[in-house]
Amino acid sequence: MKTLIQLFLFSTIIILGFFFYKNYFAINKNENELAILNEKFENLDKAEKSVTDNIDKKEKINKEIKSKIPEKTQKANSSIQNLSYKVKLPDDKEYEIIANSSELSYKNNSEIIFMNNVVARFIDDDNKIIKIEADEAFFNNSNYNTNFNKNVKIEYLNNLITSDKLNYNFEKSEILIRENIIYKGVHGTIIADNILINILSKNIDVFMDNSTDKIKIESY
Repeated sequence: MKTLIQLFLFSTIIILGFFFYKNYFAINKNENELAILNEKFENLDKAEKSVTDNIDKKEKINKEIKSKIPEKTQKANSSIQNLSYKVKLPDDKEYEIIANSSELSYKNNSEIIFMNNVVARFIDDDNKIIKIEADEAFFNNSNYNTNFNKNVKIEYLNNLITSDKLNYNFEKSEILIRENIIYKGVHGTIIADNILINILSKNIDVFMDNSTDKIKIESY
């Protein structure tokens, strides 16, 4: 009888111990695992925040560096030497422009090229050439419109025109020569404010800014 009681008590202790371990130690183990996972997530959040902060700092530093780079240095990075463009015009005509040095920029989704020491040529279907020279020009690579400035010189056959500015409108196939124009031809000299040339029809219109002013003509 005493032995049975001892076996009963021993079994009861084992069962109670099993449930105690399962309910207490297992819960603590789960809690420890959860705590470890939470710590890992917190570390990941800190790491991600650190990476984001570093990216933001890097971008800020890059902006500061770029703002402190001299303008000449920034321009030099986009400089192109001996740039040339050749464009086919209607009726087998051709437009070619060449520059010793050029700098690229973008405006209203268009590539604008600032050119130095420029030479341009319009070649018609009879291979006759209108040659333009200028100290500088702005060439729009989207529509081919070109503005020539400073010491502009136009040569066509035996004619020479000098001016301060010349605008080439590709859509209208027109050349507008303006400001301080002097035209020298075989038969004389003309001084006017504007000369408009249509490349396709070859029509030439000479006029003044003020309609009351007169065009000066000197015959040889």
